[in-house]
Amino acid sequence: MLRTTLSVFEAAIAAESAAATLCIAATIDVTAVAADLAESTE
Repeated sequence: MLRTTLSVFEAAIAAESAAATLCIAATIDVTAVAADLAESTE
């Protein structure tokens, strides 16, 4: 029983870190696009 609980917990942590990585990547993309736009409007 404890082993199953740990596996579920580990899966949740893995999913959360994957989501965080995607969010960070998206933020970097948005920042890059914003920087490009700022340069092109100058």
